[in-house]
Amino acid sequence: MIRHCFVFLCWLLWVTSAFSQCYDLRSTHLYEPQGRYSERWNKPLWTGENGNENFHVDDESWGRVLQFALFDIGIVQKTSKGWIQYRAVRREDRWCDPSPQRSGMFCYMQPYQKIPPEATIHTVMDVVERWSVSKDGIVHYQYHDDRGVPSRVENRSNYQLLPNEFGFDGKDQTDATLDLNTGNYQFDSHQYFNGAYIRRYPGTGVKLWRTDTFHATAQLREIPCPASLIKVDLESSIDPPEVELKTVEACVVKVKRSDGKNEDAWEFIQNVKGVSSSESCIQIFETTKPAVTNDKSIVQANSQR
Repeated sequence: MIRHCFVFLCWLLWVTSAFSQCYDLRSTHLYEPQGRYSERWNKPLWTGENGNENFHVDDESWGRVLQFALFDIGIVQKTSKGWIQYRAVRREDRWCDPSPQRSGMFCYMQPYQKIPPEATIHTVMDVVERWSVSKDGIVHYQYHDDRGVPSRVENRSNYQLLPNEFGFDGKDQTDATLDLNTGNYQFDSHQYFNGAYIRRYPGTGVKLWRTDTFHATAQLREIPCPASLIKVDLESSIDPPEVELKTVEACVVKVKRSDGKNEDAWEFIQNVKGVSSSESCIQIFETTKPAVTNDKSIVQANSQR
């Protein structure tokens, strides 16, 4: 009887693992990236470079940190029953540099940016980032801030803050979606802020509006399923709870073909952890997705979630 149970358990694990595919989104390859950034103010630039007209910038650019936040969710898993559902949250942690040459506060958002020693003002926001994976293979990232100003400020510097140093109000609606079945990736962010650059424009500062979009075609990279995830197939129908995201942040590199050479040249867009290789990073190619890829699978799997 004991032997029979052992054989059955081995068979069950084999069947489950045989129909399990795992992908670490932090090593995704992205093709045909296209982005657009727009910002406008209700006042001219303080340097007067654009005359008396209100400041406005609109260009085709990409590479800002939150455009790749969705991929921080880490490992996703597909079984014979569909994609394993998963929900996670992470609370924002932001530190600001009050240096006057910054023309006001310049803030860094952990874990996407490295916090310099000069950033000694901690702003606590009443907002969290959210990730989810649906059973039909849709990954969603959400950062919604309907207040726009800190709920609490911890000033650890000798810098004298103004009453409205961080503005009066604002709004940030940032969403990103990845279809794991088609590879379609879309990022969309709309921001409004009232009272920016209040030291340059005493009293009310400026009102500014920002729009940031990015889209690309994703090529997932398969990894061996960690042992801790193989048995999840038996529970895939359960609505998952929201847990704290603890994965290591993704590094991001831009890949370009070297002139007259066969190998690719690359440069980091995001590398908070200071890795030296692009192998396990999100790689972005400014080319069309090849019909047949020769990507090597990542050998090791890390299930930190």
